[in-house]
Amino acid sequence: AASGGYYISCGANKIFAEQTTITGSIGVIAHVMTFKGLMDKVGVEPETIVASSSPAKAVANDMYRNWNEADRKEVQMLLDSAYEVFISRVKAGRGAIIGNDSQVAAIADGSVYTPMEAQKAGLIDGIGYLDDAIAAAEKLAGFGAGSCEVDMLRRPGSLMGALLAEQQGLNLTNVTTGSLRHAMNEMSTTRPMYLMH
Repeated sequence: AASGGYYISCGANKIFAEQTTITGSIGVIAHVMTFKGLMDKVGVEPETIVASSSPAKAVANDMYRNWNEADRKEVQMLLDSAYEVFISRVKAGRGAIIGNDSQVAAIADGSVYTPMEAQKAGLIDGIGYLDDAIAAAEKLAGFGAGSCEVDMLRRPGSLMGALLAEQQGLNLTNVTTGSLRHAMNEMSTTRPMYLMH
């Protein structure tokens, strides 16, 4: 759960990470390429034209020229704004566990953490697997251990997956016209997925 994965996770009541999970990477990054040097090298001179009433449209949008401070400032403003949203989500979800705002900011510098480091920092609550997370959810909900049934909804597999026996149990040595037709029918049929208890 790094970067966008942590953005989604940080609002949960409890967060478990497997032993090989990379957690954190709280930050925002943009990769920008400009092609002026390449265009000069191959002898192409591109022209960028913007409407008279929107001259700022070319700021941080024209990759065919070398960027200037105005371009960098525009992108920096967008990245900083996105970072503020990201860190506000982390503070809302994990602030009480991590500590004060300066502790959250110290952790949210773009670094990635091992599960042990993430737990010590308060980014996660425990190191474990799906069964451990289910057991914690049962406890939080006030149910006895192992008393709940977990149903996992899965999308139908792809044609390649069916041919490789992921979803349909087919063996490539005995694929028949009928089994292939059945697999294709299963994958092309849309069906609602719901649970009723």
